[in-house]
Amino acid sequence: MDKNIVLIEWLDSCVPTNSWEWLEGAEHSKPVKCFSVGFLLEDEKDYKVIASSIGDPKENQQVIGVMTIPSCSIIRSRNLKTIISKME
Repeated sequence: MDKNIVLIEWLDSCVPTNSWEWLEGAEHSKPVKCFSVGFLLEDEKDYKVIASSIGDPKENQQVIGVMTIPSCSIIRSRNLKTIISKME
């Protein structure tokens, strides 16, 4: 298995309100900054796909916690494999 491990800093939208509100008093939230760590499965121009865990990495690979993050939401992405190797 030769998958990069990445830390992605990204912006997510907030949950919408669940009832009607008067425009003058309507509450709103700013986007939420998120941090996700995982094995980089796909690194495309428009998105990145990571998995939180990989099982049986030598033969019958399985993944869990697969997440697609749109590139327009990504603030920064760092390759942790490179950082970890520098620490060894």
